[in-house]
Amino acid sequence: MLSNPFFTGIPGSIKNWEKLNADQLLGMSGLNSGNFLFVSALRNLLGKHDAIYTNNADVKSIGSETHDYIAISASNWIRHDSDFGPLAELIESTDLPCLVVAIGAQANKGGKVTKLTKGTKRFLDVVSERSSYISVRGAHTQEVLDDFGIHNTWVTGCPSIIGHNVNYLDIPSKINTDKIDLSKVILQGTRHGTSETIFKDDNGTNINLELFRFAFKNNMPMLFQSEIPEICKMTSTPFPKDRRDEYINFLNRVYKTNDFNLVKEYLKNHGLHYWNIDHWFNDLSKYQVLIGTRIHGVISALLSGVPALLLAHDSRTIELARTMNIPFADIHDIQSLNENTILELISSIDLEPLKTRINQYRNNFKLFFNENNVINNI
Repeated sequence: MLSNPFFTGIPGSIKNWEKLNADQLLGMSGLNSGNFLFVSALRNLLGKHDAIYTNNADVKSIGSETHDYIAISASNWIRHDSDFGPLAELIESTDLPCLVVAIGAQANKGGKVTKLTKGTKRFLDVVSERSSYISVRGAHTQEVLDDFGIHNTWVTGCPSIIGHNVNYLDIPSKINTDKIDLSKVILQGTRHGTSETIFKDDNGTNINLELFRFAFKNNMPMLFQSEIPEICKMTSTPFPKDRRDEYINFLNRVYKTNDFNLVKEYLKNHGLHYWNIDHWFNDLSKYQVLIGTRIHGVISALLSGVPALLLAHDSRTIELARTMNIPFADIHDIQSLNENTILELISSIDLEPLKTRINQYRNNFKLFFNENNVINNI
């Protein structure tokens, strides 16, 4: 069986993150620290934990004498605008088999990816040829790939939920909201950099924006993964001189204030950001619950022993939540965000499906690895 993978992509965590600035941290995380969860999980499952801090993204060729397969931690790569031609070229420079894990298709709720760039189609074709099966995040992605002629797929979900040492039986299945302290409830929205899409006027987007504003107004903790201006402030990284005013004005709009000093103070006291997974899990374990729109933010709470609820907003998040048995609510069904809404969402959390099906989920991943002739420690 195959035992010595070459890992493409980012590291699974950052050891000395305190010495780095926001640009360096975001670059090493693939612009989203949530990526660390599934990258490190796969490396753990393949018994290569020591490789977590190694970034092999710039390697141009791979010798078969040192590696016997290529392991790829994928995410929502099946999009109309993605181009994975360079990765296809890297694979084609070798004669090694491939292991692609947890690739997903991304589209708005009810939508479907109907075209691909030549580079991404080339990547899919080559990994299909080099794999017994490709791991996909859910039935939706499987259907999309089938439309593009990729038929050797296996629905697994994401390895993040089984690639770390956690006993889900220790997490309460239901939550008594009488004991909830809002200062111990983490909120999380979805925003990349200074994207204006957060101000788009539709129900789901409005609720996503209100997560930022409600947390700010009520001094609640908020978890950040890709929000560049906030991460700059929390890592003491100066704003770029040519964008300083833009960043300040943008954040004032997001948090609906005219006093940027209040935003800075809020981020200092209540902003959460993590670049080392051990630190991440240890810190989140101090909180009572997490509610957010990011699937791996929710998973990070569960891996920390904290109940969590996903506010699903597109086909990708719904697909993963269903496949992984993660509690979720459709963000488009939420009319307004207030304390009562938060408590109602918390009371709706039910972790029993996750607990009762986690062994089946784990065994399915093991079968997938076995069918690809890959040694694993499940």
